[in-house]
Parts: sequence; structure tokens; C-alpha cells
Amino acid sequence: MALVRRAHDDDPTRRARAVGVRAMGGVAAAAAGPFLGGLSSLASWLLIFAVHLPVGVVGLHLLAGCRPRRERHRAGVSFGFSPRRAASW
Repeated sequence: MALVRRAHDDDPTRRARAVGVRAMGGVAAAAAGPFLGGLSSLASWLLIFAVHLPVGVVGLHLLAGCRPRRERHRAGVSFGFSPRRAASW
């Protein structure tokens, strides 16, 4: 939800539409998941795991097309420490 708000912060109508599309996707997945899982388990229970890869690839492809524009980095703002240094602790 934070990403939707940040991407559509300027227009409340677009933000409401984006929230609706996100909710629709969640409802469709919740309704179709058990049904499709049951159908695929009729053939073989291993087919349930074969669904994850294509769905993930399609999801990443759709996500790449919906990226908001990046803001330019402000020169005076820094985190105060290097992320590499924090990861090495």
C-alpha cells in the first residue's frame, strides 16, 4: 500500500483505482488458487510446484512495467554509513 500511495500521491482518483486493482488481484488469487491447485493435483501433486515459476515470471514482468519514476538523489542527504559496512557486521 505504501508503494501505491507513493506512486499515485498527486492524484486521489488514480490512487483509488490502483488500490482497487490491487484488491482485485488479491481476490482473484484467493479465489483461483485453491481451485487451480485442486485441478492440478488430480493429475499429479508435483504440478502444484510447477505453477510457481511461470506465475512469478509473469508477475515480475508486470511489475517491471509499473515502476514509478525515480527521484533524483539529493546531494546533501546521506545515510551516514556505508551499506556494505552495515552488511559486514
